[in-house]
Amino acid sequence: MPPGGFVHSATPATGFPPGAQMAGHAPGHAPAPGGATRRGRGRTVALVALLAALIGGGGAVAMHYADEWRTENTSATAGTTAGTGGTTTGQGQPATDGVPEGWVRVEDPEGFSLALPKGWKRQVEGVQIDYTPDGGEHFLRVAVDDSPDFDSPYHHQLDLEEQVKDRLPAYRRVGLEKNLYRDRPGALWDFTWNAAQDTDFPGPRRAIEQTYLARDGVEYTIYMSSPAADWDTARQQFDTVLRSWREARK
Repeated sequence: MPPGGFVHSATPATGFPPGAQMAGHAPGHAPAPGGATRRGRGRTVALVALLAALIGGGGAVAMHYADEWRTENTSATAGTTAGTGGTTTGQGQPATDGVPEGWVRVEDPEGFSLALPKGWKRQVEGVQIDYTPDGGEHFLRVAVDDSPDFDSPYHHQLDLEEQVKDRLPAYRRVGLEKNLYRDRPGALWDFTWNAAQDTDFPGPRRAIEQTYLARDGVEYTIYMSSPAADWDTARQQFDTVLRSWREARK
């Protein structure tokens, strides 16, 4: 299988704009383009996008969480495509610094950099940035919080899990452990659930999330989700993204 490819177990749903809005939709969806994004501030900003998504049918509650911590900046850059419209090394050719064939390095407008399979599109809403090849059935999400109020990513993830575990059908924790990422305190959360039938991409799903505190105190969250049937490929892609990750430089 190519490094950037998925074998799809289902045809993506139609009738939605590319990427469903975060609030009120399951975490198998990327957000619609055109929202606000800057470095988030306030309680659980880095993961509020995930919380709003996980609520699924509870749209009003999801909007409450999303609105409470949404940034005031209303500018956004959307529609960038990895390997076609974004900034890449080698002018769209595979990079030589560990980026696999079929991937490109993307310099995100928020300042961070990462490798992605060619063709993944950037979509933005609120405090999170998504890259997706198919409107949200598979996606990578990045959230940035320059004012975290949890003293560790591990306790941040525990708090979020407590809020969503009873709202996700068939939620199961695969793992939630402290770790070190780039020699900094972090945590890795891996879980499964069944997306509801009234969502764009129903059925068994899986997600994994690396959160860590950078040396400047900024909390970064790197999250990937896909249908459970595609997880082997998604997990390999997640590991490649983590190896390629470069945080924003001031």
